[in-house]
Amino acid sequence: MVLRLFSREETFFVLFNRAAENILQGGQMLQDFFDDYRDTDRRAEAIKAVEERGDEITHDVIDRLNRTFVTPFDRDDIYDLAKQLDNVLDWIEAAAARMVVYRIPRPTREAQEMAHVILHTCKAIVEAVGDLCARPPRRAGPGDPPPGESRRPPAARRGRGPLRRPQRPGRCDQVEGRLRHARGGHRPSGGRRERPREHPHEEPIKASPAARPRGVEIAAPRGC
Repeated sequence: MVLRLFSREETFFVLFNRAAENILQGGQMLQDFFDDYRDTDRRAEAIKAVEERGDEITHDVIDRLNRTFVTPFDRDDIYDLAKQLDNVLDWIEAAAARMVVYRIPRPTREAQEMAHVILHTCKAIVEAVGDLCARPPRRAGPGDPPPGESRRPPAARRGRGPLRRPQRPGRCDQVEGRLRHARGGHRPSGGRRERPREHPHEEPIKASPAARPRGVEIAAPRGC
């Protein structure tokens, strides 16, 4: 038997189911709007009322989220799901409103087919939300965050994080690296490239003492 110290809020599933059913109603009204293109002003107002009802459901979800300690799943996921469900109704209402505002005489056949596709998509949303609500809760594991907190880091939850420039070696580091390279160490990154080695078939050419330091030889290919 699992002891539950905090009661888990199940109201989110009820609100999500209500939002999905509202989306399905809006999709059905949009299909009827395009199939029977008459009395468009009244039908567009009816779709607008459905969209406003969806806004109220979204506000209820966010308000409940702000007042709930233990959520059924991640807080960010609840918020994102509520916003995306609300966007579906916003787009449905915008499609009907633009047909009225621009006084389109009749919808095209492609627009009517798209309205049928939107209705099938709304039905799939209802099924998906129903499956989400019917799924049993997953037990918390040892690496899970505390109840009600997000799995993502704080910077990812805020949508932005501190921008840091890649650290470059300072002037002192470059000078120190070149000194180590002159003593036989490794060549520092970002410094001057090492001089290519002499070819085995090359022989040194003597330079005048005034033109070069003592002990330095210049290599040149044979036959020159």
